[in-house]
Amino acid sequence: MKTVIILNAPPFSGKDTIANLFIEHIKPSKKMEFKDALYKAFTAYYGITMEETKLICTHRLMKDTHNSSFFHANKITPREGLIHVSEDIFKPYHGADYFGIKAAEKLELGSNVFSDGGGWEEELKPVAEAADKVLIVRMHRNGYNFNGDSRNYYKDSVVNMPNTNIQVFDLQLEEDNPMAALDAILNKLK
Repeated sequence: MKTVIILNAPPFSGKDTIANLFIEHIKPSKKMEFKDALYKAFTAYYGITMEETKLICTHRLMKDTHNSSFFHANKITPREGLIHVSEDIFKPYHGADYFGIKAAEKLELGSNVFSDGGGWEEELKPVAEAADKVLIVRMHRNGYNFNGDSRNYYKDSVVNMPNTNIQVFDLQLEEDNPMAALDAILNKLK
C-alpha cells in the first residue's frame, strides 16, 4: 500500500523536522519533496550546480537574502528565483501538474512523507491518484505564515478530488515538541 503524508505549513515552521522524525520511527517510509524536480529546473535555468542550489535554497538565511552576485545583481532572492522558475516558466510550459507528476513517479510502497506541501491542487492530483491513501497535515505554528511565499494551505475541497482517498487534518504545533506532532499524525493514520 502506498500512503502519502503531506506536511503543509509555512516556511521554517518545522516540516522537515517532523518528516525526519517520521522516517526515523516508521518503517518502511521515505522522505519526499515536490521540489526535487524544481531544484533540477532551477539549477539548469540559473546555470549553477546542484550543490549551489541546495546550499542557497535549504539554508534559512540564504534562501531569503540576496546572497550571491547573480541574485544580488537581479535584485531577487533564491526563494523568488524558485517561484519564478516554477510559476512563470515550468508550470506555464509543462502544465500546473508537472511537479506533482514527477513526485508521483517516485512513490514507493509504505509511507511517503512530503515535507513541502504547497497547497496546489494541480500538483496534488497526480500524487493522490497514484497513492492508496493521502493524509494532508495542515500544520499551524504561532508566528509563522506564508507571507512572501507562493505556497499556501490546501483547501478543504481537496477531499472531493475524484479517484483519490484524501483526508485533511489541522494540527496546532506545540513549541519545541515535534514528537507530539508525530504522535498526532500517527494517531490520525490509524
